[in-house]
Amino acid sequence: MDVSAPQQPDSLRPHGAREDPLRLASLEFWEKALEQATKRVEATASVQVRRVSITGGWRPDVVVDYGDPAAYSRMGEAGRKIQEHRAAMERFVSDAALYGTQGDRIYDLDAEDVAHFRLNGREREE
Repeated sequence: MDVSAPQQPDSLRPHGAREDPLRLASLEFWEKALEQATKRVEATASVQVRRVSITGGWRPDVVVDYGDPAAYSRMGEAGRKIQEHRAAMERFVSDAALYGTQGDRIYDLDAEDVAHFRLNGREREE
């Protein structure tokens, strides 16, 4: 698909009107999920230090119980999703700003770029 800079749709411009609200909503969702999961893990996790007998004495052994397995898993997933959404937002704004400085240059975009900037008229699946 060929796109020239002056003919860019709003989704290709810095802070595109359709990009930010969706990313921000996803970011808020995952931040809430992280907060909820972290509270659950904080309430259920524990650490114990045990004395393990060895020849000639003992050694300390630390045992970590990460608490609720589902909450612990969700906590990790939410953290990864937050990082992914922030990186995607930064990339989108950076790419759009770069394309906006290129004047009348024609770009040959591959299918991934067309989907990323929603030039195919469809919403991107997350």
